[in-house]
Amino acid sequence: MESDLHPWLFTTLLMEVNRMEKHVSVLGAGVMGSSIALAYALGGWQVHLYDVADPFLLRAQNTIQQHLALLTENHLQTQTAVSGVLARIFYTTQLAAAVVDSELVTECIPEVLTDKLQIFHQVEALVSSNVLLASNTSSLRLNDLTTDARHPERFAITHFFNPANLVPLVEVLISPQAPMDTTDRLLQILVGIGKRPILLHKEINGFVANRLQAALLREAFHLVEQGVCTFAELDQAVSSGPGFRWPFVGPFATVDFGGLDTWNRVCENIFPTLNNATTSPTVLQQLHYQGHLGIKTNQGIFSYNQENVRQSLQQRDHHLAQLLKLRE
Repeated sequence: MESDLHPWLFTTLLMEVNRMEKHVSVLGAGVMGSSIALAYALGGWQVHLYDVADPFLLRAQNTIQQHLALLTENHLQTQTAVSGVLARIFYTTQLAAAVVDSELVTECIPEVLTDKLQIFHQVEALVSSNVLLASNTSSLRLNDLTTDARHPERFAITHFFNPANLVPLVEVLISPQAPMDTTDRLLQILVGIGKRPILLHKEINGFVANRLQAALLREAFHLVEQGVCTFAELDQAVSSGPGFRWPFVGPFATVDFGGLDTWNRVCENIFPTLNNATTSPTVLQQLHYQGHLGIKTNQGIFSYNQENVRQSLQQRDHHLAQLLKLRE
């Protein structure tokens, strides 16, 4: 049906609508990229999801549909709302098309510094200087990512956690050259899509959450290697013990609730006996060397097949969705 408006006026109104819409670009349609794209779409953003080949985008599209099916099953989204979310995600293999009109560009490609530098170099040539550029890196330093950047002051790290459409935390590191309004703008964007960002006040390897995971993992491997418990028993100890309350009570609140006098004695008694290794655990090195990489190869610390991998991931995401619903 043709519009009754004058063509010039119709075009002007359309351009105004496009300006009112919020556009974000996600570069890399893998596990993290697809779930980050979905997180923004769920938050009402128009999302351009980019990857270098159509098969990657098709796989991402299927993954996103599966995530949305899980949300509807858990009554976190209606079918009508899901249709709107799907309509807000656009898939492309053209980088220029992916970043057009975007307010924020988020990079989610593999952790190879040269590749990340290359794609940021290409993006900076395509977007205006006020567009925010963010990386989902979990291991690279912001200073390294801004090497030879035209506008390093608009760079940030927004470290999401898998699956990004369910896990609320985003660790944020902003360029020290960034003005305060840039920091506020990025945090407001993340809060607006339902995330709970924490702003890191200084750069450190591994950020916050991965350092905590690594510290726990080091002691966990040590306990198993010393014969204190098995891998399965260790997992149960964490998930049925401290991990059971962590969604609601963090470590410092736990200390307050337990009493600082008590925890001071606990720390004095246990800290001297904790593992302080500076290298990867022996069993982890051996499994890696043998090509046992976890669900990627159906063998890791535990054994898998394709069916129980699928069931395990579905069960994990179902429980995460229920937890998210409980915390709302």
